[in-house]
Amino acid sequence: MSQTDKDSYQDEINNLKAEIKKLKAEENTSNFKEKQIFCSNCNAEVKPGSKYCGKCGTVIEQNKSSNDISSKDRLSSSKPSNVNDSLSPQSSQYSDPSWDDIKSKRTTAGVLAIIFGYLGVHKFILGYNPEGFILLAVSIFGGIITCGLALTITGIIGIIEGIIILTKTPEEFKRLYIDKKTGWF
Repeated sequence: MSQTDKDSYQDEINNLKAEIKKLKAEENTSNFKEKQIFCSNCNAEVKPGSKYCGKCGTVIEQNKSSNDISSKDRLSSSKPSNVNDSLSPQSSQYSDPSWDDIKSKRTTAGVLAIIFGYLGVHKFILGYNPEGFILLAVSIFGGIITCGLALTITGIIGIIEGIIILTKTPEEFKRLYIDKKTGWF
């Protein structure tokens, strides 16, 4: 590396340092221009001089401003809004680990029914071996005899069963396919 390369790098570093100082100076002057006031309940910006928040109606303390409270403190001290409540994960009866096997089996059987339903793969996954062999035999032998018509019909049956399986809740799936052993649809 030559001396001119080192000098050009050093010049670039000095220019960047000067630009950083300039930006810091601008930031410090902009912080003192106008005091912003935020609602302590919903964090909405409130016009200076307002007594109530226009968004939630909370009484505003005029001595609290963005210069007094950092945005991190303001966000951590506020109550969560309704929008955040609806986005937070909600516990359900299916979040229990005992339902994981059922949900996994439902998803696997449903997806395989859509993709390989004409072969009866989803029936074997669910433990319905006779129904699986029936679909497999109809697909292979019926497909040969009918020049693919039986294969098309078993494919449609597989897609329908896959959609039905995937639209069931874990509880319905357990009741119908594991406990009751519903073989078809």
